[in-house]
Amino acid sequence: LRTKLFGNGRFFIQDPASMLPAHLLEPEAGDRILDLCAAPGGKTTHLAELARGKAAIVALDRHLWRAGLIVENAQRLATPGIMVACADGTQPPVLPGFDRVLVDAPCTGLGTLRRHPDLKWRVKREDPARLAETQRALLRSAVQLCKNAGVIVYSVCTLSSEETEGVVRSIVDEGAVVPEDGPEWLDQWKTETGKYRTRLDEGGLDGFFLTRLRKAC
Repeated sequence: LRTKLFGNGRFFIQDPASMLPAHLLEPEAGDRILDLCAAPGGKTTHLAELARGKAAIVALDRHLWRAGLIVENAQRLATPGIMVACADGTQPPVLPGFDRVLVDAPCTGLGTLRRHPDLKWRVKREDPARLAETQRALLRSAVQLCKNAGVIVYSVCTLSSEETEGVVRSIVDEGAVVPEDGPEWLDQWKTETGKYRTRLDEGGLDGFFLTRLRKAC
């Protein structure tokens, strides 16, 4: 976009469903927050805004050019407290102890079919299972890096069971985290404890799956 308001950092464009992961994480002033798959920075900067610019946020992406997008958007929006690094979220160069961790994982993107109808032809039958392996690795990394009693949010903009329920079930079964509910105003999308889903055919939102987890002490 080349409008003056956009260039001056007055707004960021994203689907309303894309804003839910940051609200589900509930960042607070003083938190140490890790965003494992942060590019292009919409959720990262939203977290900073929700924490009133008083959280310390580490934002990662494994591709240098995409990490550059996070820097660009953080600077344009003038959101403080964000440190960006080019790193693989499954093996990030950070120490454990984060209060909150966001895993907005790479996925098949089938929840965005309204805007990307070509996905019907580009997504292969084996893609959900293949991506689920990466998603589990990212979520395990989040569990390791989150402090005891800290909060983790997992989100994907897709519909496949392998990338949604399947990923979360396998991590919960490992015993280090338990699902818990987020803010009550999100209950309109809640399917069960700690799990939320937006639908393409309701409310004009992209199809998102989100889960909030509490790390066991």
